[in-house]
Amino acid sequence: MRGSIFHLNSLGFEHTMGTPRYLSIFSGCGGLDLGFYEAGFSAVAAIDIDSRALGVLSDNIPGDTLTADLATLDPLTFSSKAIDVIVSGPPCQGFSTLGKRDLRDPRNDLLQIPAKFAEVLRPRVVLVENVPAVKYGKHKAHWGMLQAALRGIGYSVKEYTLDASNHSVAQGRKRVVLIAILGSFGPNLTFKSTPEVRLGDVLQLKGLSGDPFPATTFEIGSRGWMIAERIAQGQKLTNVRNGPSAVHTWDIPQVFGPVTQKERDVLTKLIYLRRRSRRRKTGDGDPIPKKDLQAEFGNALLSALERKQYLRSVGGFYDLTHTFNGKYRRLRAEGLAPTVNSHFGDPRYYLHPIEHRGFSLRETMRIQGFPDSFDVPNAVSRKRAFAMIANAVPPPMARAIARELSYVLGG
Repeated sequence: MRGSIFHLNSLGFEHTMGTPRYLSIFSGCGGLDLGFYEAGFSAVAAIDIDSRALGVLSDNIPGDTLTADLATLDPLTFSSKAIDVIVSGPPCQGFSTLGKRDLRDPRNDLLQIPAKFAEVLRPRVVLVENVPAVKYGKHKAHWGMLQAALRGIGYSVKEYTLDASNHSVAQGRKRVVLIAILGSFGPNLTFKSTPEVRLGDVLQLKGLSGDPFPATTFEIGSRGWMIAERIAQGQKLTNVRNGPSAVHTWDIPQVFGPVTQKERDVLTKLIYLRRRSRRRKTGDGDPIPKKDLQAEFGNALLSALERKQYLRSVGGFYDLTHTFNGKYRRLRAEGLAPTVNSHFGDPRYYLHPIEHRGFSLRETMRIQGFPDSFDVPNAVSRKRAFAMIANAVPPPMARAIARELSYVLGG
């Protein structure tokens, strides 16, 4: 049973003398853990507050699991264990540029937990993985505090920026990795690149017995299907960008309504103006004063576009409708996927290179570098399953880190 006690994995893994041992914190469903296990490490335990994610981990990776809040868990719980490495991937949502980068996000404080455990358990190595944005802006204070805390208890600290695409992962996913060594660090670590893998390579789903959550497909003739029909590989639906990768709503009149050439000229000009005439420091662009547009284009033309719902009125300003920076992104088979997130199963956000659908869970797992043998039980909801996989560290990248650390540990 799980909860506040250890759960012994049913695979019955037994520690072999001489095998380096790691304690995993903020484990999630086990992306980091799988990489370390495949590199020959033995798990002391995997700890996370999410019991469902730990359930997936324990179904696939030998070792004990502990469901607990790491903000309050006493590291002395593991003082009797021999631990060579603390492996951790603290929550990144408060730091990520994909989110709000809220300085007050309480999850930001969890970045200090690895140092708290290291002070008590004194492993030879501490690994902390996070998004590159943790090092920038006002958020970098958290990153600096972590490094200072580790140095204060006798660790030498270095950081590396890795890209999953350099480790046979069909995805451009950069992550910053902090490595702390007890005592003197020695030479820089090198993370050898492995053969390149493209998206089309991992979508060859031959020999699979099934998929936990099949892809969501647009019904022929539906609104989504008609939009997808106009989106080629490498393109996306966006009204705030120009260029060959941008398809605008006014380019799909059968869905969003017809426009005249003069109306199209107004909308195209507005894309440029809203990015040039900035009033705020944040955001993709700003609405344009009505008087400026009326002077150039006339009130009748602008009113017509407002009735057609291509423009919207914001006080004394006009702005485009649908000001998202990109939906219905059709990925390139010969390219890399962007950083996997929980929307990969939704075709309104990401489209398969050829078919008018999103990605299945198994495809998403392959893009993340999980093996087909990694099982996600159907007891986990579709939404939770995609979120778990998206939040995981790609196992091949974790394996590259683990193999490098094995040299540090004399393995």
